[in-house]
Amino acid sequence: MRKDLFDILDRDWAVFESSRTGSRALARWREDERELASFASLRQVMDALGDRLHPERQDALMLAFLRLAGVDEHARRVVLRAITPALVRLSRSYRQTLDSDDAVSVVVLAAMERMAKYSPSRGGRPAANLIQDVRYTAYRAAQRESALRPGQPVPVPLDDVHAMAAQVSQPTATDDLVTLLAEAINQRSLTAEGGRVIFLTRVVDVPTAELAAADGVRPSSIRKRRERAEAALADFAMEVA
Repeated sequence: MRKDLFDILDRDWAVFESSRTGSRALARWREDERELASFASLRQVMDALGDRLHPERQDALMLAFLRLAGVDEHARRVVLRAITPALVRLSRSYRQTLDSDDAVSVVVLAAMERMAKYSPSRGGRPAANLIQDVRYTAYRAAQRESALRPGQPVPVPLDDVHAMAAQVSQPTATDDLVTLLAEAINQRSLTAEGGRVIFLTRVVDVPTAELAAADGVRPSSIRKRRERAEAALADFAMEVA
């Protein structure tokens, strides 16, 4: 049975959480952020980020990781993991207008893009702000899809959309790729499936063989999908350059 993007990200997190790469990242964060100095494992970090009984601590930890996320792809993995339950709910809200895979790809890519550009000085609760930004992106994608299918209403009206966070750090190559993927999907120059394959293999580093097993196809099929998607993405990049 084909696994969706959330399933694959769950598996990727399980590997990262117990890896030497994850341990080294945590050691580095403990030195860089005072709020993270007391954590001995990524499991403890995730438990604290999910602890709704202590919202002020939640916010301080999330803000710490969002400060790191501007330059650290592993910090973005933590933020993505922390907000995944909200992203799952959000993607379900848009399945009436965007199909299931499209909705999941749109919200995940939007989350990765927005967390890399999040302004630490922004007021309010950081996780809620981030989800609101993603909701706005999904809403715009649903509007575009509805315009192509007259009579199809946008399923989730938004009464209060926050302004998009200002970019405060120099983007990395990974940031640029995620941004380009999100823009290409939103402009319908790249399919959500193509964006999913590029994101998983180029950004999250999911092995081609593992993705093929999850999709029930041969690794060569994944490579061909990625080649087609990257060709479409290259064409889009030339158009917007």
